[in-house]
Amino acid sequence: MDAILTNETVNNPQDQIIDVDLHVIQKKKFRFNKDDSRIVELNTSDMGIIARISEGYPKLQALQEKAAKLADGLSNSEEEEDLLKDASLIAGRLKEIDQEMRDTLDDMFNGNVSDAVAPDGTMYDPFEGSFRFEYVITVVMGLYEQNLQSEFNKMKRKLEKHTAKYTGRK
Repeated sequence: MDAILTNETVNNPQDQIIDVDLHVIQKKKFRFNKDDSRIVELNTSDMGIIARISEGYPKLQALQEKAAKLADGLSNSEEEEDLLKDASLIAGRLKEIDQEMRDTLDDMFNGNVSDAVAPDGTMYDPFEGSFRFEYVITVVMGLYEQNLQSEFNKMKRKLEKHTAKYTGRK
């Protein structure tokens, strides 16, 4: 008997995979206060941050104002039972507001920033003359600003390199 030969070969599925290296566009890891449990991955080249900040920041401000009004709304009653009841209701709503603020902050930076930057306390805690959420935005946006400035400088140098032969500059 003659063997029937075909062009078909049995391939290992691994042989059909083509690897493409895109490590350059991966998110960068940032650690807060040298604490390995407080690491977050961010894409500091993400130009969409501008739109998300524009939408999220006013929402955070409105939530902070709600928190302030709730704290001011404690009953003036001298009855301990009324005070405890009001405080319990207000505490629950403040916790909800804090969670909304954390969710908004995470959406703005497209990552789990809130847990890394604030493992305790609330987003409306005051620090250095700002609320926590404002302080965090300022610090984290600095990472984006620094990276984007570096990337634009690289782009400018590349462009100058390619246009030097036409402009006579070297």
